[in-house]
Amino acid sequence: MNSTPESAVYFGHVMHARLRPFRHRFVYRVFSLLLDIDRLDEFGKKLRFFSHNRFNLFSLHDRDHGARTDDCLRDWVRAELADAGLEPPDGRYFMLCFPRVLGFVFNPLTVFFCFTESGALRALIYEVRNTFGDKHPYVIPIGDGQGARGAVPAPDTDAEDGVAAARTQTQIQTPAQTQAQTQAQAQTSAVHTHRQEKDFYVSPFIGMAMRYRFRLRVPGEKLSVMIRETATDEGDEELLIATLTGQRRMLRDRTLALAFFRYPLMTLKVFAAIHFEALRLWRKGATFYSRDSLAAGRSERKSEQVAGR
Repeated sequence: MNSTPESAVYFGHVMHARLRPFRHRFVYRVFSLLLDIDRLDEFGKKLRFFSHNRFNLFSLHDRDHGARTDDCLRDWVRAELADAGLEPPDGRYFMLCFPRVLGFVFNPLTVFFCFTESGALRALIYEVRNTFGDKHPYVIPIGDGQGARGAVPAPDTDAEDGVAAARTQTQIQTPAQTQAQTQAQAQTSAVHTHRQEKDFYVSPFIGMAMRYRFRLRVPGEKLSVMIRETATDEGDEELLIATLTGQRRMLRDRTLALAFFRYPLMTLKVFAAIHFEALRLWRKGATFYSRDSLAAGRSERKSEQVAGR
């Protein structure tokens, strides 16, 4: 029995709440796709309203992610894991993202889930993008002695049923197989938490001396991703909370048609909403950080460090 998720559509919301120096909060309705990246061509053939690397009502193009080429996304994911010093797992890889809607897409965050053949989550890649066309991957190891230290067990009905089913198979499985599958089931129902220093410019109203605190579950019946952003130069005081939540729907044409009418031109609205909220922040007096000034500051600090050696 494999504990990896199934490709699906998630109807839900994205929420941002800025806590300092003033309160600023917004919530928008969105939908996300969770896709097995090895089955993208298959989905494109089976679904009338979804295509892979071709125009459609909804589509996913390989060049919108990873190396921005038409090369296989799995190869890019494995290369990123290897560059980070991780052994790429041999199981299924999933991506959580917004699709192109009538050819347009903007993905502030894409999450890649990397599993072993037994269904154990071994790594995550958070691919963060800004409105200037830049993007950056944060590679997070999950497993014994690494990311699993931040994983807190949490109840999940589907996972508990899966563990029970795995137990009924002990008569035909080896102890090692049963243990691996039980561990994978438990990991699927766990809450994974981890920290990551910020090293990529995203918002012109947030500086670079920040730290991300990620919290998520492997998507099941519900989708839950939370990111807390704290100021490292202010005692890790919390500045921003962002969440992406959703309820699972089957990946089929009926669901995609419903998504189109329930969330019309969603990706365009996401892009427009980011600029609208930036205008609201500016009018409230938020400090503006330009990309050039932040880059110059980092270069200056590096020069000072070298000179001080």
